[in-house]
Amino acid sequence: SDAVCVKGEIYTLKSPSVELDTNAESHGCGCTLSAALTAGFAMGMDWKNSLIDAKAFTLGSMRETAMIGNDIFAMYPPTEDCRHEVNLSANSRKK
Repeated sequence: SDAVCVKGEIYTLKSPSVELDTNAESHGCGCTLSAALTAGFAMGMDWKNSLIDAKAFTLGSMRETAMIGNDIFAMYPPTEDCRHEVNLSANSRKK
């Protein structure tokens, strides 16, 4: 899960774990998440939907990681829609 702070309110962004054979398969997840979040903002989405879509995009990309060379993996836009597996919830206390 990820912790997100917006205007002093802390939220938890959760999705299922992805079982990977090597750490190399998860290389680029942070960049993928931030790029997808930025794309959501650029398309005019509100922050909550941008977060959910970005997390779902990253989840799907991790599930569909492809080996493109010797120990070199790439994340691609997923074919599966994973939004229904992502949850954004507010925590009870402010920062």
